[in-house]
This record gives sequence, C-alpha cells and structure tokens, in this order.
Amino acid sequence: MCKFISFIKGMAALIVCLLVSATASADDWWFDEDNIMSSGELNYAVDVNAKAARCVGLKEGSTATVITVPAKVTLSGTVYDVVSIGYAAFFETELTEVHLLSPSIELNDGAFPPTLQSLYLSAVEPPTVYELPFTTSYMSGNMLKVYVPEGCAEKYFASSEAWAFCVIIEGQEQALD
Repeated sequence: MCKFISFIKGMAALIVCLLVSATASADDWWFDEDNIMSSGELNYAVDVNAKAARCVGLKEGSTATVITVPAKVTLSGTVYDVVSIGYAAFFETELTEVHLLSPSIELNDGAFPPTLQSLYLSAVEPPTVYELPFTTSYMSGNMLKVYVPEGCAEKYFASSEAWAFCVIIEGQEQALD
C-alpha cells in the first residue's frame, strides 16, 4: 500500500510539472513560426484560429531604421490583430525608431536592438513585458525614449521594472509627429 501511495504522489508531481511547463510556454505554441508571412517591411507568424499575428522581424534584406508595426495586418486576404513582438524579433537590426500602433501588445525578451533610440506606443495600458525587451539601456548605456499617451507614464513605470531604464515621455500627439 505504501508503494502505491508513493507511486500516486510521484505521478501527481509529474503531472504538476508538465502543467507548469505547458503554461510557461503557452504564449508561443499557437503562432506558426514555420509559416512566416510578410507585409511591407515586416514578417509575421499567425494564429489563424484567434486571428492574431506576432511580428517576428524585418523581411530578409531590409535595411529599415524606422518602422511602424500596425494594430492590424492583412495577410493572404485575412485581417489579423497584431498582439505581440516576438522574442529577439528586431535584435539584429539597425532600428533606431519603432512605432507600435496596437492598443494591446506583448513585448518579448530581446525584442529590440541596442540601436533603438525611440519607441512610440499608442497603448494607454502598458504592454505585457517579458524579461528585457529593450537592450538599448543595458548594452549601450543610452536611455531609450519611450513616448506614451498623455497621463500614462505612472502606469508604465508601475507595470514592469523594464521601464525603469527608459525615459518615458507623455503625449502621443508628440510621438506621431
């Protein structure tokens, strides 16, 4: 009987570990990273069921230094909400300025390059931030300027430690000029 109880406890621990592991990586599984689609200068992976797109970087050969990631993108005739900037999406680029137009977006680890100087966000609520999406401040010592809608700076600073290494400037009308 004692061996049976030990076996059940071991199985329960294994199930919990598997569930935690699945939860930790749940963010990535639905985006088809093997089927990349392009629009303009940008590449996207999509979740066809949720009609959601993750921006995964620049098209091969692009030398863009300024980009705008739209709130919605049409790929192969289907409109997708852009909900995420992928892991290391722009890390190996020379981007200096990025405009994110989505009202709700996730920023993944290493998403932006050390060359980034200005990030413009339309989101009133701060994006979900995973790890350190901004390498600018950490690698080059330069403070990234982040432009947010009027009255949102406190929300951004309170939402993640990643914003502590940025200069946050309020007033979206300044950001889109």
